[in-house]
Amino acid sequence: MEEEVAEGRGAGGSGQMGGGHGKRRRRRRGGEGGEGERKEEEEAATDREAQADLGQADLGRGRAGERMRRRGRGGERRRRRRRTGKAQARGEEATDENGGRIWGEGSERWRRRRGRGGGRGGGGGGGAELLGFDKYIAPFASSTNQDILRGVNYGSGGSGILDETGHLFGDVINFNEQLSNHEVVISKLLGSESVARKHLSRCIYTVGMGNNDYLANYLPQYYAVTTPYTPHQFASLLIAHYSKQLRRLYDDGARKVAVFALGKLGCIPQQLATYGTSDASSCVETSNDVVQSFNENLKILIHDLNRNLPDAKFVYTRDTSDSESHGNISNLSEPCCGVSAEDGQCVAGSVPCSNRDAYLFWDSFHPTEAATLLSAKIAYGYMSPLFAESDAVAIY
Repeated sequence: MEEEVAEGRGAGGSGQMGGGHGKRRRRRRGGEGGEGERKEEEEAATDREAQADLGQADLGRGRAGERMRRRGRGGERRRRRRRTGKAQARGEEATDENGGRIWGEGSERWRRRRGRGGGRGGGGGGGAELLGFDKYIAPFASSTNQDILRGVNYGSGGSGILDETGHLFGDVINFNEQLSNHEVVISKLLGSESVARKHLSRCIYTVGMGNNDYLANYLPQYYAVTTPYTPHQFASLLIAHYSKQLRRLYDDGARKVAVFALGKLGCIPQQLATYGTSDASSCVETSNDVVQSFNENLKILIHDLNRNLPDAKFVYTRDTSDSESHGNISNLSEPCCGVSAEDGQCVAGSVPCSNRDAYLFWDSFHPTEAATLLSAKIAYGYMSPLFAESDAVAIY
């Protein structure tokens, strides 16, 4: 599924659920020697229990023990990440205590980011940077015990809420299977259920599902007049499945969950090329209207989850803006690379556009890195209620 859940997006992309435990983002509370310090020591103790259950109790001693103490109390490295994330979100520069630039044009991290390719081909990653990651969350298939405490990505390109979504793309891992993989990780994460639940309750999960359900399942049938569902009926069907899946995630211990709304699917190159518009610069508004029914139902679902599930904090999250401004991006409808007529992906061996930062789309479906950075800043703002006292990030 190219949608993700982050523990610690779970869903990522259009039809995938990915989950990962991200970097720890613990807020300092209280004064020195006060209640805040006591709570930090308790949380550090919980981390030590987690490491012990993974057969790594020795991390409580020597250099590893010191790393945990620095992580629990907040070291310079974490403060630099926090400054960088806030500066990126505001489009500003960030400096350290000595006035040295740690983010902004000309800084080392800026040069590294500008040197990467864009979109699918280049690795994107704006959200990971804003959350303070030095590297991307490990995928479930190759995650180690040490990765588990940091975060796991359960995403699978092409998957969706419905089990059948994405089968045309090969052996995808649907959202239900991703949830099962998450349960496998939990069984390895912590031997004690109470310690496991305490750890998971402080993790941030990101879930972004549904785009592929529309692109692969519903919209082709809708325009061919072969679907048995009205837009409202199909949205209700998806939400009914989604409700069970999100409740399952909650039952497994998740408490802080960012659930992404669907984007404006009628504006992607694939929709424009397939169904066309009278104005080359506009979108297929019929597709946008169909998808909006899902988003309205999703808002209601999230409200119900927060009202009925104790300690739950589900947040309706968007990664697009109603603003017409796209920064330096000027091409909003054409893919940066030459695409295949069969699947809308970049043609192997083709040369992409030279000015990829000016393009919104990498291929017929996926955004460029420049677009991803804009989306990450928007999503970061929506997710802010989840950041306090968080240990990790999981992506679906």
